[in-house]
Amino acid sequence: MNKMVIRINHQEVVSFLLTLLTVWMSRTVFFGIVNQRITWLVYCGCILAALFLVRIPVIRFKNIMTKLLVPLALFLINIILYFSEMSSSSINAVLGYIVMMLCGAMTAVLVKSESFAKYYIRIIAVYCLISLPCILIANINESLAYTLCQSGYDWKTQYGYSPFYTWGMNGTISLRNSGPFWEPGAFQGYIWIAVLFLLFDVDAKCTKHRKTIFALFIITLLTTQSTTGYVLLVLAFMLFNGRILRLLEIRNMNTKVMIGVLILLIGLVFLSTSTVIANKIGNENNVSAQMRRADILTGGLLALKAGPFGLGETVTRNSLRMSMGLYKDDSAGLIQITYTFGWLMGLYYITSLCGIAKKLFNADTRNERIGIAILLIILHLTEGLWSLPLFWVLMFEHCERNTA
Repeated sequence: MNKMVIRINHQEVVSFLLTLLTVWMSRTVFFGIVNQRITWLVYCGCILAALFLVRIPVIRFKNIMTKLLVPLALFLINIILYFSEMSSSSINAVLGYIVMMLCGAMTAVLVKSESFAKYYIRIIAVYCLISLPCILIANINESLAYTLCQSGYDWKTQYGYSPFYTWGMNGTISLRNSGPFWEPGAFQGYIWIAVLFLLFDVDAKCTKHRKTIFALFIITLLTTQSTTGYVLLVLAFMLFNGRILRLLEIRNMNTKVMIGVLILLIGLVFLSTSTVIANKIGNENNVSAQMRRADILTGGLLALKAGPFGLGETVTRNSLRMSMGLYKDDSAGLIQITYTFGWLMGLYYITSLCGIAKKLFNADTRNERIGIAILLIILHLTEGLWSLPLFWVLMFEHCERNTA
């Protein structure tokens, strides 16, 4: 009898696991916050194991390591300059940022952009499928939602969660869709990255049922009731309309008009029924809107004081934030990294972010490149994303796009 031989494609296994762990460590509540230490150890362990299992392209490794030197040097200079003013927890925080950046860089070395995009699209699609019945339960059966949270969830507990969905915060059940992440605004950002991967064929069209998955992403996006998500939806349909129509295989002008009207109507329905968005737009006293404005405007003033190497993770920075009325949980990540680590770091990050449009997404036209850059910048001005491994992977992935 012939024995059946099962051959394992190590590259595909490594690509899937590292993409999944990158998503998990990018602040999913169960894996990236509650069980962060275990997930981080598994992440690092997988990277170390992968070094022995897959071939590492020398050119890609050199390109990524060269690009890594700039932010690494800026982080280290920041520690050296402010070491005497930093507590042990502050030093650990900066070292944590460095470790996450290194994990992102090594993931980019070990996983080709096509494979990363392919698995990322699938992972986010699965999370979208899980989230839709969960958000339905949250809206129609609150008592059932509570039973699906971890035991002991009350007002003293920051998050109500299960392994693959975040149900609420501080003892409440949220009526907005956070997926597995810490808030709805974050989930919509991760969905947008998957949408861009689809529209710009970063996965080399390896993903099947592209129209269905695109529709799933848009429907899930609407359930987040995120103001940023809705604004980006309008921008995307304006700036990427050609790619969207090609993906949906729509060529007839009447059909194009009907689709446009339908999307507009759906958007208006969600806008009119969403108290969250109505409060942010129409209520000057809305706390969330006030925090966002302070994060950008006051944070911008603080960034002007930062100098080339920033204020550091120091008491001085924290007292300045307090005196200027800036909230501790600063959501404007692009500004936060600038006033903490300096103008040079901010310039490096925003330049690299804009470079993704051409070098990773291979955008054809100037308008598309501008559109991607605007989308990524808006996401980074509404969430603190710069410290998460996913966005370091995106920054470094383009180093190999045309050289692999």
